Amino acid sequence: MARRTNTKDTAPADDFDDLLASEDAAPETPAVEDLVSELPEEEEPEEVAAAPVTMTPAQKRLADARAARARLEEEARQLAAQQDVPAQDERDEYEGLTEEEIAELKAIEDGNARLAASRIENASVQYDNSQRGGTGEKILIHVVRDGFTVFGDVWLRGQEMEIEVGTPAYERTKDVNGNSWLDLRNDKAGQYARWGREYIAEGPFIPYPGEKFDDEVARADRRRNRSVPVLAI
Repeated sequence: MARRTNTKDTAPADDFDDLLASEDAAPETPAVEDLVSELPEEEEPEEVAAAPVTMTPAQKRLADARAARARLEEEARQLAAQQDVPAQDERDEYEGLTEEEIAELKAIEDGNARLAASRIENASVQYDNSQRGGTGEKILIHVVRDGFTVFGDVWLRGQEMEIEVGTPAYERTKDVNGNSWLDLRNDKAGQYARWGREYIAEGPFIPYPGEKFDDEVARADRRRNRSVPVLAI
């Protein structure tokens, strides 16, 4: 008797194997990047223009006043900063000193100037102003800046000296090499090299318009009559 094949039991297995073997069995899952790229782009919100600020006349007046005050304060700060910066020659003059030392130096020089005025006032007692042994050649100079220290005194701007060549006063103007500082009267560079500033100039003193001087010193100078105090021997 011939055997009968059961097609009902074998067909499904064959169909499943065929399904697995087929390349088109399952569609590929799309990548996330592809899905994102297909999304519609979001539009950026439009900037909303700020509404103009409307000020009352009083508010505008206040705003203008504040702006003017800020500008004036800034200009005042800049001006003060410029005034605090010393000139080049003054920076060289006080190089190496602190602010306290500069103030001390100025105070000492002012005190010396007042002391010099007092000594000149009593010059007839303390000094013999005679000049002997001269050649007849006289050199007239004037002081252009306070603090010039010679002949045992501190001289002030405007004071004059007339020194005769060959006198004891003239000899006291010489250094150990025989050079007289009177030779620097027309040499500003030489004075800066020796004293760090300009102190003297040739000829009589001519004040600036309106320039005033201490009355006591002026009276003493008139009595001194341009002569140089020389210690009595």
